[in-house]
Amino acid sequence: MLSIKAFMNTSTEPVLNFRTGCCGGSHRLFDLNLEIQVKNLGTKPVTISGGLELEGVRGVKRIDTLYPPGPREIGPGEIASFYCIMDETLWSASHTLTFVDKEGNRYRCPAGRG
Repeated sequence: MLSIKAFMNTSTEPVLNFRTGCCGGSHRLFDLNLEIQVKNLGTKPVTISGGLELEGVRGVKRIDTLYPPGPREIGPGEIASFYCIMDETLWSASHTLTFVDKEGNRYRCPAGRG
């Protein structure tokens, strides 16, 4: 079982740029305005893909531009954070954010306001 929380317009970009730049890295991340925290509440690891689905008034939109890219295994009790550039109009028109694990299980949380 996964618990998912999404935070629009967080200030994570400066933190991520410090972490990627301070250790000899030269790449920078820009306009990361959506942070998603995924916590594994179960007793077994869960591997989720590197993308998510947004469902809303415009149908279902697949977002495959998460940072860090997946797939990603989340162990019991662990929290994984993902970040992406999210169009605010699309976000406001969405009502559900969904991750899918490698077994095809779907994990949802509220999104936007749509």
